[in-house]
Amino acid sequence: MAYYTQDGNEVSLDQIRAAFAEGKAVLVHGNRDGRSSTALMLDGKHRDTRGECCSVWDEVWTETPKTIHAALYAARG
Repeated sequence: MAYYTQDGNEVSLDQIRAAFAEGKAVLVHGNRDGRSSTALMLDGKHRDTRGECCSVWDEVWTETPKTIHAALYAARG
């Protein structure tokens, strides 16, 4: 199975596991067609732009995945 970060870079299972273990895996949520979407980043950077954008479609917010499975699910290709 292929895994990808939010910005479209392909990453390996080992990279995701390492980032999760180091606390650098980040779930990035956004608004999409009446629901939210979730992707993965491995940079450890958290952000929350809710209420700061001109459009809700541009808003993102993050959280640390509670399990490795949540990180893998967000990165599935």
